[in-house]
Amino acid sequence: MGKFRNEESLGKRLLEIKEQLETKKEERQELQGELKSLMKQLKELGIDDVAQAEKEIKTNEVLLNEMEDTINNDIEELEELINDDD
Repeated sequence: MGKFRNEESLGKRLLEIKEQLETKKEERQELQGELKSLMKQLKELGIDDVAQAEKEIKTNEVLLNEMEDTINNDIEELEELINDDD
């Protein structure tokens, strides 16, 4: 009777593993679909791979920071002009 329980336990464990494997396969397919969609969006922006996207992000961050500095300087100048008129 002990052997039967071991076989039953092993059978349950194998079914659990099979279910986990199926779940992982489904998750993998979903992730591959998302990746394909993201890569398509990058292609529409003229970007061919992730490395190029990362480079583009860094470049845009630098430009954004420069623009932000310019705007802040312009605001300070305007505030000074306004305060000088008072």
